[in-house]
Amino acid sequence: MVTIGDVSRAWASALNRATGRTDLMLGTLNFAAGFLSTTHLLAKHARYCRECLRDASAASAEPWIPLIWYIDVVTVCPIHRVRLRQRQCGAPDNAIYTSVRKILPENCWTCGKLFCLCDKTRTINASAQEVAVAELVGELVAAGTSGIFFPSDALQLCNETMPTVLGENWLVRSADACNVEKSGVHRMFRQAGARTSLPGLVHFCLCNQLSLAQIARGRAEYRRCDSPSVHRTRPYRPAQEKAIRSEIQQSIDAGGVRSLRDLARKLNHCPKTLKHVAADLVPALNLANAAFRVAERNLSAARQEEECRQIIEHLLRQGVSLTLRNVRAHTGHCWHWSGKRAQIFLKMREKYR
Repeated sequence: MVTIGDVSRAWASALNRATGRTDLMLGTLNFAAGFLSTTHLLAKHARYCRECLRDASAASAEPWIPLIWYIDVVTVCPIHRVRLRQRQCGAPDNAIYTSVRKILPENCWTCGKLFCLCDKTRTINASAQEVAVAELVGELVAAGTSGIFFPSDALQLCNETMPTVLGENWLVRSADACNVEKSGVHRMFRQAGARTSLPGLVHFCLCNQLSLAQIARGRAEYRRCDSPSVHRTRPYRPAQEKAIRSEIQQSIDAGGVRSLRDLARKLNHCPKTLKHVAADLVPALNLANAAFRVAERNLSAARQEEECRQIIEHLLRQGVSLTLRNVRAHTGHCWHWSGKRAQIFLKMREKYR
């Protein structure tokens, strides 16, 4: 009844007509139908907070079921900071009560109530990460059930405000913070009509310290997280022209050991930023990189020639023919005839024939 789809819409419409109300649709998760999928959305078993039920009983009020209790990723009560309980009291697990349990699957068979206080097990305190997840989803549910409109392309609209919060090259940075592939973040925020699972979106918001309720409205907004262990955002530093020019000049003086991409990765910026800040030094850096690569190739070729010369001298002392099969028997490695070392060997053996 509370999930996303046509069935919950039909039930809410029927109840609206039967009761004369117009707001029962807000009791479902259809407000997030534009950007959330039903994958891992609802819990498989009914859950409740015993402390919330006790507060309702003490106030002589009728207990009600918050929408957040149905969501699978939420495992704790954000108010009392304790683990949600599954309904333990019920019909015995045998064939006699199977048909009855299908009719009233969540009612207590001890007191007859939907949720009760029959469970006397010890209360488990929630961890900081579980509370952070519950608060994040609670903000989304509170905004959705209050009638705030969530656009269907909310995730795609976040592309405009993401750089102002996460900094330049935010897609790669946010993927690194979540320890996921950047293609997954690309599909989530840049693929038109894409819908994501709630656990994945919650994980993304926690790791990058973003507000889930604001992302559902189509804009990225920083949300302070009181649990430092649940987010691993890579530190973002604004472009500092002096430091960038100094690193590029050091690479040029060292003979072009570091390329522009390596320097961008070291300085935590994208190559476009380095080109914009030090446009006069980039050509000299490219020339130094090209010279370094040529020198590196020449040095590698010289090492391979020296290795082939030593192998040829050894084979001649052994009195065997200069073939690639004998080279393999001597080195223990297979030399394919199209490889660089094999071509150098075949050229050098002509001098000894």
